Amino acid sequence: MLRAKGAPGWTTEFESQEWDDFVEGNGGTPYQSWAYRSILEESGNDPEYLAYKRPGGPILAVCPMFRARVAKYRQRLTGPLETGTVPDPQEKLKPRSFQGILPIPALFGPEANPEVAARALQHYLEGMRYPITSSLDIMTSQKRVIESLLLLGFRNWKAHGDFITDLSKTPTSNIWSDAFNKHDRQDIKYFDGLGASFRLSSEGGEFNEFLKLHESTMLREGYRPMKADFLALMRRHLGEKLQLAVSDRSGELVAAQLLILDRPSQTVYIDKIGYTRLRNIHSSVVFLWFKICAWAEKNGFRYVNLGGARSDEALRLKRKFGGDFVEYHVFVIPSGSKLYPVTAGLLKGARKLREVVSRRQSYRRQGSEQVGA
Repeated sequence: MLRAKGAPGWTTEFESQEWDDFVEGNGGTPYQSWAYRSILEESGNDPEYLAYKRPGGPILAVCPMFRARVAKYRQRLTGPLETGTVPDPQEKLKPRSFQGILPIPALFGPEANPEVAARALQHYLEGMRYPITSSLDIMTSQKRVIESLLLLGFRNWKAHGDFITDLSKTPTSNIWSDAFNKHDRQDIKYFDGLGASFRLSSEGGEFNEFLKLHESTMLREGYRPMKADFLALMRRHLGEKLQLAVSDRSGELVAAQLLILDRPSQTVYIDKIGYTRLRNIHSSVVFLWFKICAWAEKNGFRYVNLGGARSDEALRLKRKFGGDFVEYHVFVIPSGSKLYPVTAGLLKGARKLREVVSRRQSYRRQGSEQVGA
């Protein structure tokens, strides 16, 4: 399929400043910025960021893309948020799968036709050096894009969502009086009564203390902690946008949270967290997040993005702050509209057949051993 002269298409030929200007001008997030791409690249990922634009014209849409081999004859292209660690150089040579790690959302400007752009993306994938069974996972929360891609019939699922508190609609006074219950208010009063302080910091020593608390928290909750080298990359590339929200008592950390401050969109994004488990029924996380909301409101931010929820407990916790749940959809864009589903289906069937044959051979061996005994 040849592209009409002057028609927009996907390309890697653009300036990083063009990318950032488009992201900022269309309500994008720091996670879609070129600085965050640099973090991901230096932490061992293989990014190939794509822009949808006319030759010599402005960017109309962007799509962060990362390569990951999931089978000998198939590529799955997706965009992880981050691995949380910088691997050994030899690890970069091994086939890696990013399945289960959330993509970075694509972003479409108002002039981009999502249906045409999706078909153009297929055309771009066909020209890559990967097998015809390659596919790209593209994530979006933009309603018009979701509706367009649903009409095209791409395989899709709801990935997750973000809880976003709009402080102009739900100020901290309303969170306190309406969203919180009695126990939530007691959480705040308890830590205030202990003399727990709140502040933002960019000091290296406090980041080191935060890492220790974060690691113990993640291991306690059964998650993989972020490593010091990844945090160092975040600090280097995000600069003053990255701050540490600190709550301590008598010089000892009670809770701490990485914040990414995005003034163009008036949004505070919460990132990695660490918190203590004091021997009481009060939540240091509720205390910390309420203080973050109060700080954001006082310092000219409209939104606090509390992120997604990986557990029912986290879901209940984030709902306490009266935010809206913004849902993300992931669409699988195959490199070929006809050959991909056929070939991918055959490969899936072949894998199942191998499993059946392997089980039968195992049963036969076990039967022979019993007869021999």
